[in-house]
Amino acid sequence: MADTAPSGTHGVLATYPARAGTLRAAVAGIAPQLDRLTLVLNDYDSVPDWVGGNVDAVIPQADSKDTGKYLVPAPDAWLFTLDDDILYPPDYVARSLAGMTQAAARLGTWRLMGGYLGWTYRRARLLPWRWARRLIGYNPDYIANSADAVDFRDGLAQARIVEGLGTGVSVMRGSDAPPFAGVADAQRFIDVRLASWCFAQGIVQVCLPRPAGWLRDAHAGAQDESIFENFTLRPPAHVADEIWRIAFRNPRRGETLDFGFDDMAAAA
Repeated sequence: MADTAPSGTHGVLATYPARAGTLRAAVAGIAPQLDRLTLVLNDYDSVPDWVGGNVDAVIPQADSKDTGKYLVPAPDAWLFTLDDDILYPPDYVARSLAGMTQAAARLGTWRLMGGYLGWTYRRARLLPWRWARRLIGYNPDYIANSADAVDFRDGLAQARIVEGLGTGVSVMRGSDAPPFAGVADAQRFIDVRLASWCFAQGIVQVCLPRPAGWLRDAHAGAQDESIFENFTLRPPAHVADEIWRIAFRNPRRGETLDFGFDDMAAAA
């Protein structure tokens, strides 16, 4: 596979009927910036009549939840994975692609996943070894809620290499994305599974810089409904097992890259 950037842009947004009130606002903000946007309509009976233009839709046979972001392949384009409760600014795609260009120049590869919600895991100050914690039965899965996270609504001055990225505000080459069969069993922990995929494939995850408030919730209370807050940081044991297989193994975790939001504007 050539280490080059694709030219097209394809967004995939997985949703369900309870989010109909915020879906249209998210689509209105992001669709004009993309060549194509596909809506994965989990649990819908029919495609809403407002869907058209460069927006298409699929109704999966079974509820794919958040893994639906990888249901539709986009091998020849940049793949933007999106959420239905985020307001995307009008320069989101251009800035993100500029950020990927800046990161690729510094890392010497296009094998990147970029995004705006990122984290690195923290080692425990006492008993950092999982085997010891299991031996005495003391919180062996602490790793799942011991992450230094940068929320997508917060500012970040410089790009940072991280161990995981939130898939609602992220982009990667479609050719680097996992096959749906490889993530279909990761409902509600797709972010962890994508981190595992990136680690196995040698794809560098980079949290991109931005000012605070550049990305916003589409409705009040989105934080309370966040899978990241309510599940990713409090997962069952089998998800913690998956985290342990990748945590602390990237020697560049936490490293900053020398570009900021203004540099992304210059390259856009």
